[in-house]
Amino acid sequence: FALVNPGSGGFNLGAAFWLLGPIVLAGLGRGTLNFVPWSVYNYLPDVDEAVTGQRREGIFAGVMTLVRKVAQSGAIILTGWIIETGGYVSPKAGAAGGVVAQTPGAVATVAGLLVAGPILVMAAGAILSWSFRLDQPSHKVLMSEIDRLRSGETEPSSPEAKQIVESLTGWKYERLWGRNRLV
Repeated sequence: FALVNPGSGGFNLGAAFWLLGPIVLAGLGRGTLNFVPWSVYNYLPDVDEAVTGQRREGIFAGVMTLVRKVAQSGAIILTGWIIETGGYVSPKAGAAGGVVAQTPGAVATVAGLLVAGPILVMAAGAILSWSFRLDQPSHKVLMSEIDRLRSGETEPSSPEAKQIVESLTGWKYERLWGRNRLV
């Protein structure tokens, strides 16, 4: 800890940067990882209501939790498989301290996973979240159209509203509000 303690005689600004910099970036990434899915989740029941005519927030919360747990489990399995493929050597039972020298391939694989893995996953998440075209103006149009559908209207209020709702739901306007195979 002397390397990162400015009051210590062994303080090294370069070492502190290379130790604390990735920690800060990991914290920002973890915050984004937690924030983005749940910020989008709040609006999914509205999109679902336009498609099905039903409010199903509880189902979405359950699916979000299930997907998160399955993804985390899958990531653990995939990581183990990648490290094993990279040449990881498991400690033998009864080995002194359980320490085993790893092959250069195993070390490179672990380093690659720690660097490239989060970058690739975050990039994929960013691309997916950017492809969902829901913002305040489009959500306002969606809610207005849902109110119209609730009151028995079957036609969109405007061509622009029709295009926005179809873009958000992935369904033709005529097939919304339960007039489809989902319900």
